[in-house]
Amino acid sequence: MTGYKYLIILLITILTVSACTSVRNTTFRNHKAKSDVEQAEFVENYAPRFVDTTFIKMPDVVPSKANYSNDLNNLFEEALKDFDAGNFSSAKQKFINIKNTVDNGDELYYESDFYIVECIISENKFDDAEKLLETMLVDKGLPDNILERVLVRLGQINCARNDKKEAAKYFTRLGDINPNSIYLKVANCDFLNGGSK
Repeated sequence: MTGYKYLIILLITILTVSACTSVRNTTFRNHKAKSDVEQAEFVENYAPRFVDTTFIKMPDVVPSKANYSNDLNNLFEEALKDFDAGNFSSAKQKFINIKNTVDNGDELYYESDFYIVECIISENKFDDAEKLLETMLVDKGLPDNILERVLVRLGQINCARNDKKEAAKYFTRLGDINPNSIYLKVANCDFLNGGSK
């Protein structure tokens, strides 16, 4: 019986040692490598996308990638112009197109999402706007500058409903998150009535 124990221990040791040894990259590929470990090459050449993000310049195999980014930025600028001109329906559709094009973690995604809510508010659909803002509020990836605007809008929607107590919760949270926020000036129900604190 003890012979089997030693045999099992020896077998486990051999399997453990063989499992811990590195696998050469030539084991699974047919080409000859210079070494067992290959380092990835990173291109240091990047171009700014907009103020706080960058994109890596793609090789010429995908020539439209850089233009694609410019097209999105141009579309965003067009949507902002429509929004500022009061063409909320057109702006909303452009913001939706941008949101559906970029990755969820992209700042442009969140900016577009917020402006979609602004367009909905302009249609006096406060319930729909509030639902979307609440969804944004629980998103862990939401940038701080947009979080501040979301809190202000939620507070202002509650002010418009004459629910000052609920509005105060959002305004207080804004002050807790950033006591120096530029949005604190408009974070009160009196502001909506033409006055300020």
